[in-house]
Amino acid sequence: NLHRSPMYGECKLISGVGVRYCPSIEDKIVKFPEKERHHVFVEPEGRNTIEFYPNGTSTSLPFDVQEKIIHSIPGLENAKIIRPAYAIEYDFVDPTHLYPTLETKIIQGLFNAGQINGTTGYEEAAGQGIVAGINAALYSLGKDERFILGRDEAYIGVMIDDLVNRGVREPYRLFTSRAEYRLLLRYDNADYRLAKYGYRFGLLTREQYERVKRKYETVKVFIEKLREVKVKPEIINPVLEKANSTPLRESKTVYEILKRPEVKLQEMLRVIPFELDIEDRKLLEEILEEVEIEVKYEGYIKRQLEEVKRFRKLENVKIPPDFDYDIVPISTEEKQKLKEMKPLTLGQAARLEGIRPASIPILAIYIEKWKKGELKRES
Repeated sequence: NLHRSPMYGECKLISGVGVRYCPSIEDKIVKFPEKERHHVFVEPEGRNTIEFYPNGTSTSLPFDVQEKIIHSIPGLENAKIIRPAYAIEYDFVDPTHLYPTLETKIIQGLFNAGQINGTTGYEEAAGQGIVAGINAALYSLGKDERFILGRDEAYIGVMIDDLVNRGVREPYRLFTSRAEYRLLLRYDNADYRLAKYGYRFGLLTREQYERVKRKYETVKVFIEKLREVKVKPEIINPVLEKANSTPLRESKTVYEILKRPEVKLQEMLRVIPFELDIEDRKLLEEILEEVEIEVKYEGYIKRQLEEVKRFRKLENVKIPPDFDYDIVPISTEEKQKLKEMKPLTLGQAARLEGIRPASIPILAIYIEKWKKGELKRES
């Protein structure tokens, strides 16, 4: 029945590039003809529903073929298809025509989010939606403030930076491997990274924000205590032996011992009394988890923070909207690229394809001179 598929049939009604990580049955047959099996995950649509989603059966084949496919699956011989599968081909806006605020460069005040920007996936759409929504609200209120998340602050920041600087050749999906600072983008410190924005834009109450601040102030103080407190071998060795860790021969700080991968903070606290005046059990668990991660991965985290510091140095150099790239002694191709992409910062300019690393220091000098009024636009 492959000849009846709009994607591979004789008429070939659909020619657009599909999603790489969610291929249709037709894609599997054409691209992996040697495979003899295909997994289907039968997922309930909800707790109180009779509908199930057979994950792995996306297709553009006609309804009668879909019925035969479903009925060939063991256990689904008598299943009824409530909503048939289908394939659509849609247009999208080239995301390089967007600012990092997701405002279009051509139409002022128009913000785009979701599949229209060339992405695929619910989380990808939601991530863009909150950024575009906040910036649209700021724009409508007449505020000069912009909401832009950095690559070192959130996966949303990585996604939007990729989209506006690199564009897309296929539907974009966000993976952790795309983030160069992913050691800092952990689930446990999401509140630390983003609570300030939540509070600033009215999404968190003052009480919620203060709780986050108190949590990380406690983490900092607790880590300092771990550096100071020394523990004797006879006290800690039973814990170490239980964790299959080498026993101590002399006293060491709790901080040094906790750096061992196999040693857990919770187990150490059973024999080492630490007073933490925290009644909120959940908050205490969060603090202990954060302390353990920060101590065990300290070296790696410090290295990434140094990288972020260098990254931020470029990111903090704002490019004036009226800056004239024609006065900068760089290649014509680079000037054309910069005029087209209209980067907001020197960091963004450095990440554009076709911009040479050697051109960035030159650009920085001319931007600084332009801001001081020492340069004029070429006529």
